[in-house]
Amino acid sequence: MAHTAVKVLFDSSHRTLEEMLNEWLAEVSGSVTIIDVTLNSNQYGHCIVILYQETGEGRFYRGHLFYGQRHTALEQEANAGLAAAEAQWGRFVALGSNEYGHCLCVVEER
Repeated sequence: MAHTAVKVLFDSSHRTLEEMLNEWLAEVSGSVTIIDVTLNSNQYGHCIVILYQETGEGRFYRGHLFYGQRHTALEQEANAGLAAAEAQWGRFVALGSNEYGHCLCVVEER
């Protein structure tokens, strides 16, 4: 029987948060199914919340985080980063903004 749970990740650095996200995804990939991803930002940092089911079987995931002070720069950086990573199966997207800029999370399902 599947069990629903959440994973909450927070850091003031989007780079560190991306590392934390991918470490967790590496631990659980193949044993969980992600249902939803959300991201919120404030003056202290960025918080990703992942809703998932512990199924014992599941898909494999990889996360990408991008940051930009302007939304147009964020779009360009994200598209260039996804192309460089050869991302093919983007499944979830979440955005958080604060007074410093915008943080975009894309979780790829493979």
